[in-house]
Amino acid sequence: MTAEPALAGSSDEDAPDDVADVADDDEIGNDSDGTDRTALERVRRWSHSPTLIGAGVALLAFWRYYQFAPVWPTNVESWTAGDWGTHMLGWLHYRNSPFLELPLGQAHDLGYPLGTSMIFTDSIPLVGILLRPFSSILPTDFQYLGAYVFASYLLQGIFGARITARFTPGRFAIAGGAGLFVTMPAFLIRNVHPALTAHWLILAVLLGALAEPRSRRWALVAMVALAATIQPYIWMFVIVLLAGLLLDDVRRRAATWQQAATSMAACMSASLALVWLVGGFSSGFQASSGGFGIGSANLLTFFADTGTSRTLASIKFPDTQHDGIAFLGFGVLLLLAVGVAAWAIELPRHQLPHASAIVRSPKPLLTIVAALLLAVYSFSDRIFLGMRDIYVPWAYDPIRGMAERFRSSGRAIWPLMYLMVILAIWLASRAARRMSSRPGAALGVVLVAASLVQYSDLIIPDRHQAIEDFFYGFGADFRVDGLADERWALLADHDYAHLAVVPTAMYGCNGGDGNETYNAGRVALLSLEAYRNDMTINSGFFSRLRIGVSESCEAQNAAAADGLESDTVYVFTSVATPPADARCDALDTIVVCVNAANSDRFAMALART
Repeated sequence: MTAEPALAGSSDEDAPDDVADVADDDEIGNDSDGTDRTALERVRRWSHSPTLIGAGVALLAFWRYYQFAPVWPTNVESWTAGDWGTHMLGWLHYRNSPFLELPLGQAHDLGYPLGTSMIFTDSIPLVGILLRPFSSILPTDFQYLGAYVFASYLLQGIFGARITARFTPGRFAIAGGAGLFVTMPAFLIRNVHPALTAHWLILAVLLGALAEPRSRRWALVAMVALAATIQPYIWMFVIVLLAGLLLDDVRRRAATWQQAATSMAACMSASLALVWLVGGFSSGFQASSGGFGIGSANLLTFFADTGTSRTLASIKFPDTQHDGIAFLGFGVLLLLAVGVAAWAIELPRHQLPHASAIVRSPKPLLTIVAALLLAVYSFSDRIFLGMRDIYVPWAYDPIRGMAERFRSSGRAIWPLMYLMVILAIWLASRAARRMSSRPGAALGVVLVAASLVQYSDLIIPDRHQAIEDFFYGFGADFRVDGLADERWALLADHDYAHLAVVPTAMYGCNGGDGNETYNAGRVALLSLEAYRNDMTINSGFFSRLRIGVSESCEAQNAAAADGLESDTVYVFTSVATPPADARCDALDTIVVCVNAANSDRFAMALART
């Protein structure tokens, strides 16, 4: 019986016959007499490049869901909402902070007087810090979130294509595989949170696990360490996967225990040093946010479409589990079903492997174990099966401290989710080899069909418009068009240093009504206005707060009730009353006040009330 190729890759005999002649790049385009490749041969070679195929598929997906408008760097209005606004405003206010201050990435003007840091506004500190030296030559309105999401799409497609290429060199199959990865509902839905679109980091480690084992993994070590300055949740996932990968290298005798330990120690040390560098360990910030179990994953999450499928009936689970969405998509589920059925047909002919054979298996077994452990973590101490749950706090007590730091545990299901996609592709490639005389062509048809089914079944509209509607659905008067009243422009010629929302709108001191809380549209727009005029603002939405936030909010609110400082513009929400001697008016229905003694143009433009 023919030996079955390892999950970690495909042997030469597995190459589809219709593209076997181009499987080796070194042979492409070389004439028999050794002359240079022709332009046509170069094009032919490039057309089989997984990197270019994956990038092309991702480009189509990004155009479909974004149409490139948010990529334009001066288009800040597209990002002044919810989590998007939090990310962008963290970067913008960081531009007004000292350049060489340690730790890096501090945004003192945001959440003033306590301030915050880009790592706690999820502003992708790595990108912001690299751009900070060029801040003086960048436009005032400049954002990189659109370019970052675009890059995440490209890398998602590229790594998805390269993973598929581990099982077949067929370009149509590679395109179909890339299509499955870029149409994963969890990836598309996660665009609500740009920093968390870096699913490609997970795919990169899984690709490394599927590749040939090595004694050194320095490229992966460096990438995982840098992930700490991209998004802490993603970093936690990939460092656990990296540990499994390094242990797989030891198990497969490609590396020694000492080499694996050195790599892991180097990665952890570099990661912690980078987190320290960007302020993640500042003693001024709360260590955790509590609420472990909110945002967990459901045991049925792979099958629960959460309203994204045209075909499948929705499986109900708690609204609090939105962070644990990991629906595989109808195309992937069909591919899995067909692959498992084909494998089951042949099952009686196979003998169960001996334990020693499992230990020697070239498959990335310990990387899979790492993904399974992350999945267990994702379910949290309140495990749900649909709407039914069981509470097991004792099981998570040993890791309670870490769990409170990464409370949205449901996201940890993503590595296993992508392993399920890889399993579906592997099963399809295995079935094609055994059931078709032209396995490459057959696999190409199957994967392209699965990708088209996946896309056609999804009910996911234009992401930019959908997210704008989502964040501004409860504050429609303050959409991303900006503040329309002409008097706001008078702040450009002023002596005001601060903008204060009363009561302060931060987590822990929640401001006014639903339109005025810390993550509402008007707070984000006011933060943008404060940045443009080099002013501080006392409000904002951050993943971790400075110690003493509540006391600071109470002190600010009490001071505003007693009287208004001459260097401060005050915004009074619906639950606050300005002092009797304040100079106030409504700008875009926002009650704005200054000290009654002020005589600058902005103050004089406000009617006395």
